[in-house]
Amino acid sequence: VKAAPDLDWLLDMTPVDYVSQAVLTIGIHLAEHLPWPSLTHAKWRTYGYAFHLCNPNPLLPWHKQLTWMNQFGYNLKTVRYEDWREKVIAMCGREGGEKTALYPLLPALPADRAELGDSQTMPRMDCKGTKLALALGEAMQVVGGSTSSAIVQVECPPAEQMLECYFKFYVESGYLLHPRMMEVDEGDVFAMDDDECA
Repeated sequence: VKAAPDLDWLLDMTPVDYVSQAVLTIGIHLAEHLPWPSLTHAKWRTYGYAFHLCNPNPLLPWHKQLTWMNQFGYNLKTVRYEDWREKVIAMCGREGGEKTALYPLLPALPADRAELGDSQTMPRMDCKGTKLALALGEAMQVVGGSTSSAIVQVECPPAEQMLECYFKFYVESGYLLHPRMMEVDEGDVFAMDDDECA
């Protein structure tokens, strides 16, 4: 549709590498070495034993992702959500429209923009407990005798650093057309191969 809705969203992009490393670090280095039932650290009393696995860096505003996509080569015009939704419905209603990536999402695009929420109403996960647990996990590796070069430091990159990796994969996999091919029929921009629709 060569357009994007003007949404006030904050995006949480959390790569699976970070999640898996965090699970291992918390599960192995803490669960095996610390007496969880009697742990009385003041911060644990504050944070509890909840380890939310989300990106600890600031969330990415939707408009910043759109700016990045335009710099990457996708010349997207920002339009009112209602106008964008009409474009998507029209595109999906054309012949072959059921093969577009947006077609399955139609039921999730309400007519009333307010139903989508915004940066003020969207829930945010608190990962202070996770950050503390990962710091303790690194400390336990040191106490356990690991050499500094072998210590696993679990770090999550900011969302903006992941965008180039993700979009290159989308292009290479055929999920998105390369920006240079955007002059073709706009209905093909988000088209998937038949195998991907199966």
